[in-house]
Order: sequence, then C-alpha cells, then structure tokens
Amino acid sequence: MTTALIMVNNLTSDSNVILGTVPYLNVQPMLWAIERGLVGKGISIVSEVPRRLAASLNNGAYDTAIVPVFEYFRHPNQYTYIQGPVIASRGEVYSVLLFSTEPWETLKRVYLDSSSLTSVNLFKVLAAEKGLHVEYIDTSHHAPPLPLPPGTGWVVIGDPAMAQRGMHPCSMDMGLAWRDLTGLPFVFAAWLAPRNLRKPGLAELLNESLETGLQNLERVAADSAARFGFSPQFALRYFTTHIHYHLGNEELAGWAEFGRLCYKHGLTSSLPELQPYRYH
Repeated sequence: MTTALIMVNNLTSDSNVILGTVPYLNVQPMLWAIERGLVGKGISIVSEVPRRLAASLNNGAYDTAIVPVFEYFRHPNQYTYIQGPVIASRGEVYSVLLFSTEPWETLKRVYLDSSSLTSVNLFKVLAAEKGLHVEYIDTSHHAPPLPLPPGTGWVVIGDPAMAQRGMHPCSMDMGLAWRDLTGLPFVFAAWLAPRNLRKPGLAELLNESLETGLQNLERVAADSAARFGFSPQFALRYFTTHIHYHLGNEELAGWAEFGRLCYKHGLTSSLPELQPYRYH
C-alpha cells in the first residue's frame, strides 16, 4: 500500500468530505473511482453547473470543488488550488464553443451561456485581443433566438455545446482559439479549496481517483457515456483526444496568462499569484 493510499484512508475514515462537481461528461474520469468505492469511502459528491458550483464553494458548501478557474481570480485571497487534476485542453477542447452566423471576428452581439464563468470570460479575452467591440447578452432569463440572427454568436459549454455541433452556420472551438493566440494550454476548471482547509489526504484522494480513472478509461467511458447521451466510443475519444487532466508547467503558464489577460482587459481587479494547497 502506498503512502498516498494510507493518507486517503485516513481522510475517509476520520473526516466527512463533500466534493462539488459539474454535470458533464468531462469530469467522469476524475470521479469514477470514488463513485465506485475504489478510492476512498463515504465521500459525498454534489453536482451543479459551473457558475452555481463556484458560488456554492464560495459560500462554504464544499471542502473542494472542480470549479471554473476564473473563480480564483475573483477571490484570490480565499482559495488555493489542489495540484494535479484539472480540466484543460492543449488545443481543440470540443465542448466549449462559440456558435455563430458568420466568422466570429465580424460579430456584433454575443449571447453568453449562463452556466459558464470561465469560458464566457475567455471569449471576452479573445475578442478584446482581436480589438472587437461586442455587445454581450446574458441568457439567465432569455435564451437566444434560434436560428441566430445575422451578426450574432452564442457561447455554449459542456455537453449542451457538443449536442449542438453542426446545428449552426459557424462554430469556433475556444480551446483551439486560445492555443492559436498564446501557444499555451487552457485550464477551464481546477479543484479549488479554501485557504484554511485542513483535510489531510484530500489532494492524494483526488489524484489517486484521477489516476485510477485514467488507467481504466474504457470502463469509465462504458459506465458513464449513456448517462450523458453519448456512445462509449465517443466518450473514450473525448477523454483521450480533447481533455487534458494534468496540471503541468505549461498548464500553469496558460492559467497565469489567462489571469494576466483578464486583468489587462478589466475583467478582474487584481493579478493574483496562484497558490497551491498544502497540508502537512
């Protein structure tokens, strides 16, 4: 038995742990081992769309949650990030898209997915870097008219974005657009935790769960795909081709660059340093 597993067992036997997650296919390799009792035990998992998940974490509902990374920029003194598992892309992410009636560089009005926190701000960064002047419309109360009117775009994330692929005249993959702009990976979500959190073994639990999921991706795909309306073959390709699950040096650089550009374009009020979670 490894040290990491010993720490995980200490965590689950001595502590109640509540994890927050999102209702999307992309997180399933992170959670599959926990949900099946292969790693840890007695862990509570609660699912919300990204924007609401971030608000709930901010209000103390979870020990940690896989939340949009933009949440860190909004409350930099409140959070640390858990090193290891993330939802990132090194190019085409396939599930964070701008749909439009024409090439995105010509748009005048863009509807923003009300579930999103990071991706809507990613689009604002991409547009600002292109020098575009765009009217942004929140969809919390009013969905965009369909078909989209001329000169209009719509940022959509997660499984709903994948379900709409091919239904609009144009689409732009925002993971690929970020790579083209910066040459860096993009981190969409990370496990954030309050800075005062003291849960020995929490980071080990999440890393062990991810590695177990990645070692059993065919089973993860077979077990989870139908719940989200996809085939196992599609899910496996999505997990292996489009989503990158490890926070390496390039991913950290991409996350930091996103923070710098958010600050440059007035989307955040400060330029925080990214602080990893440490418990000894």
